[in-house]
Amino acid sequence: HLNADVYQVIIYEKYSHRTEDASYRFSDLLRVTNQDHNSFDHITDDSREIILLKGSFATEKFGSFLERFQRQYQPQKDSPLDSLFLAYGRPVSHLEEIALSYTDASRLIDQRFFCEEDQHTLGYENLPSWAAVFRSLPVPFWMNMRTAF
Repeated sequence: HLNADVYQVIIYEKYSHRTEDASYRFSDLLRVTNQDHNSFDHITDDSREIILLKGSFATEKFGSFLERFQRQYQPQKDSPLDSLFLAYGRPVSHLEEIALSYTDASRLIDQRFFCEEDQHTLGYENLPSWAAVFRSLPVPFWMNMRTAF
């Protein structure tokens, strides 16, 4: 089922590995049924859970979940949600671009330990833009040369 209008990769890890913290399913968090894997695919790689959202319905549900998760409804201390850290990549329109979304999420999940205490999410918006990267680079020496030929 890879014929959606939009795709987005989410990688999440748990702070805790207690079995009672794993009592929920991602579909429950998003409030989608995922019948026939139309809304998302899920794989586990090492201790990371990798989700591929498929379609605007799933990405909008994730956006709503994220808004609730980040707002005043921060997870209660010691709840299963309090043990989650989510990193999400940019939404993309084509299958060939899913790797970009995955790369975003993967880079972000690796930065998890640089986050503030009680921070549970990190998104593609937190990645530097190419313009910012280029502005931070030194000017090549040959651009400063003023020779007349």
